[in-house]
Amino acid sequence: MKLWNKTLLAAAITLLIAGCDDADKKVDSNLNQAKEAASQIQDAAADKASSINDEADKHIDAVKQEAANQADQLTEKAKSIKAEADAKAHSLAEQAKAEGYEVKADAKQKSDQ
Repeated sequence: MKLWNKTLLAAAITLLIAGCDDADKKVDSNLNQAKEAASQIQDAAADKASSINDEADKHIDAVKQEAANQADQLTEKAKSIKAEADAKAHSLAEQAKAEGYEVKADAKQKSDQ
């Protein structure tokens, strides 16, 4: 083998080794970039999930408050209806007593005749 062939062969081997080393560095660089991007995506997803959770908690609190308000209104309405029903029942009872006294008095008057 001639000297210039050996030189070309040595140069080709050197370039091949340098190219592999350069490719290895590029792969490492790309891997690091991918890891960084994945980390950023993970952080962004965690922030978004936290934001959604906070927003949901606000909505839950608002719904709970509205439900409590409606429950209070229904309780007051039920008390009002009960009071009206009690008053009506008392009125009907008094009316029935009065009619009972009238019937009793009428019956006594008829029996006395």
